[in-house]
Amino acid sequence: MATSSLTTTSSEHPECEMRIPLAEPNIGPGERESVDKCLADGWVSTAGPYVPRFERAFADYIGAEDAVAMVNGTCALQVALRLVGVQPDDPVIVPALTFIASATPVAHIGARVVPVDVCQDTACLDAAKLGDALSKLQAQGTPAKAIVAVHLYGHPADMDAIGEMADRYGVPVVEDATESLGAKYRGRHTGVIGDIGCFSFNGNKIMTTGGGGMLVSRREGVVERARHQINQARTDTFEFDHDEIGYNFRLTSLQAALGMAQLRRMGEFLASKRRSTAFYAEHLTHVPGLTVLGEVGDVLRNAWMPVVLIDPADFGADARGLIRRLADRDIESRPLFKPLHLMPMFDGSGELEQSEWLWRHGLNLPASTNITDEQLKTVVSAVRDIHAECAR
Repeated sequence: MATSSLTTTSSEHPECEMRIPLAEPNIGPGERESVDKCLADGWVSTAGPYVPRFERAFADYIGAEDAVAMVNGTCALQVALRLVGVQPDDPVIVPALTFIASATPVAHIGARVVPVDVCQDTACLDAAKLGDALSKLQAQGTPAKAIVAVHLYGHPADMDAIGEMADRYGVPVVEDATESLGAKYRGRHTGVIGDIGCFSFNGNKIMTTGGGGMLVSRREGVVERARHQINQARTDTFEFDHDEIGYNFRLTSLQAALGMAQLRRMGEFLASKRRSTAFYAEHLTHVPGLTVLGEVGDVLRNAWMPVVLIDPADFGADARGLIRRLADRDIESRPLFKPLHLMPMFDGSGELEQSEWLWRHGLNLPASTNITDEQLKTVVSAVRDIHAECAR
């Protein structure tokens, strides 16, 4: 990418007048061809060869033995929690800073969300705080029944430290890898490190099937058990016989066809995401009051969403002020997720300082996989101009 100049004007680059979205899907001719073939073959629902092909290709990509596709990542998490034995009223540890879909599956089962603080440098679950929470729950006679480890914004959580705590207290780990497809922790793909891993293919994710999700596991028989549950727990392909209460969480063939084409472009998508974050880090580093979060430890993040932290005293505006001013320039950005413990549905007791600090001081900048060099320059120039205006 050319980085010698950040000067852009609407007269030189008319496309810069267009809105710069936060994260939009990147659909090309290959995707259209794949879906058209699926339509021509007549496989439009959940039957046929497309879903199994997508599952096999996905498992091969991340190094899993098998995978099962589902209607979305939230449903995958719900099935995962059920498969590791979570029951109503059981405590389940979830990072306080995460999208609410990391916690709602816990509530849907009737279990209890226990928010735990995150690390400021990764925005992922703090293993030391996790240990404190596990110890406290055990001392109260209500041991945790699962840990949801979220790889937030595509940065892998410290799975060795989390796994050590989980092993010490005998608690299974469900990886919420919904935002981290393609990310690696010490050479291993996220999602295949804990007991069960879950992914999302929502329209704003690094690849998409429109909706959709995937579940993988290193535990023997778990994927087949999940496949049984999401197919209404049907036991006979001819008779309408079922052996438990299951779910209708199956992915459609049309979505799988789109997913196959998107999966083939993951190298391209990852390169684009990482390029965008590297560009922001390079050109915003010297703006007073701004920090672009980088990689911590032996990891390869997928850089799904660039995370920028703001010190209002030095920058001249807070995170939400910058978001509003960027919107005035037709540039979409957004604050970090609101911590779970600040919502009325969950336990609001206690202070989770890092989660709250990140929420108040952080935002995401645009990083679509088809973002152009000129759009990146426009975003950086806008941030610099806003700082100059606010600092007067």
